[in-house]
Amino acid sequence: MLEEKQTEILDTLHHRPPYLQIENYESIQGQSIRIKKTLHPDTFYFKGHFPGAPVVPGAMMCEMIFQSSCLLLTKLYPEDKEKGMAIGVLTKIRDAKFKSFLRPHDEIVLNVRVISEVDNHFQMEGSISKDEKTVALVKFNCANIDSSALVQ
Repeated sequence: MLEEKQTEILDTLHHRPPYLQIENYESIQGQSIRIKKTLHPDTFYFKGHFPGAPVVPGAMMCEMIFQSSCLLLTKLYPEDKEKGMAIGVLTKIRDAKFKSFLRPHDEIVLNVRVISEVDNHFQMEGSISKDEKTVALVKFNCANIDSSALVQ
């Protein structure tokens, strides 16, 4: 089952290692997705942020949330031959709050949900928690676009 979901993610998202931050998802229910993840100490950003005291950069916490939202949107709204929409892209960060650090070996939970939608535009909210405490909370907007927009 894990391998199937990993293949599904690679087939769905355009991100690739080392930038791909989502390896698996636990569930998609309604308009939300839940992901559990263990932060591996060999992840590229730990090497320089910060040597001797590695922590996940806030931008990478956001990226984990954004990639989760992309996966959610493409699952909720798969490619449509008429509309051609299949890729969720970030259009605006409305608010981002970081309440604590994430370190190598931390086990985290990402929760992302659609708050509202108009046509192919979505207001979304995502959070990262560790030990049932919120570490990051991000409110943002996405649009679902035609996958051919990425192909040159």
